[in-house]
Amino acid sequence: MIEYHAYLGGFWYWILIKFCKTKLSDEQAETNRKRNLFFLSFLNIIVISIVITFYYFSNLFPALTEGSF
Repeated sequence: MIEYHAYLGGFWYWILIKFCKTKLSDEQAETNRKRNLFFLSFLNIIVISIVITFYYFSNLFPALTEGSF
């Protein structure tokens, strides 16, 4: 399962950073595995932060903004 995430991180790195100028197989090589996993983790944090911010400020969950905790 971790190989899938390493390949997915390499794919997103290839699209967002390299702009598809290199070979995808080079970006998904075993030597770049840690970088790809780190990049995928970074993307997950960014996306989750955007989603939480959107839900918080759009008042879709009024209990979150009323301070009912």
